[in-house]
Amino acid sequence: MNDDSNPKQPNDGNRKAPSPDASQGSSESSHTGRYRGQYHHADPARIQEILSDSLNLALTSQNLETSESRFELARECFRELSERLLPDQAFDGLKENFARAALDFPTVHRTNAIKRLLGLAENAKRAGTKLKYLQEAQRIAREGLNDPTARKDELESLFAIVSKRVLLVK
Repeated sequence: MNDDSNPKQPNDGNRKAPSPDASQGSSESSHTGRYRGQYHHADPARIQEILSDSLNLALTSQNLETSESRFELARECFRELSERLLPDQAFDGLKENFARAALDFPTVHRTNAIKRLLGLAENAKRAGTKLKYLQEAQRIAREGLNDPTARKDELESLFAIVSKRVLLVK
């Protein structure tokens, strides 16, 4: 698929940014998640670096599990920084960046994974393997369409593309 469009669209006003407590992509509560308290004694500059790197990975990884775990780590770093009394100006920038990423994440991490699966399906030699990748892409798109924080237009478009390819393989 040669779609070079940027999946990071500005907020259309219809979605609300998930709070750092929202359990996007994880069944674990952020308060008891695997990263809770891990960075409590770390230097704030190091936590900011981890937050930035984790958000970048969460929004660019084509592996669904990786993007979800990186977003969980970013959420914990954001929480840790918000609990410390950072200068307002520094925290305002972090809060804005995290809020923007939190708005994009429910859609972007799924579109990245779907596009990866479409590529794998296209390169697969056996019909059964192609179908396996396409059905996984359909599942991810369907999951996104049921997520109230995801952008439906992007996921509907990808779901339609994947569904057409499934029919061609069958």
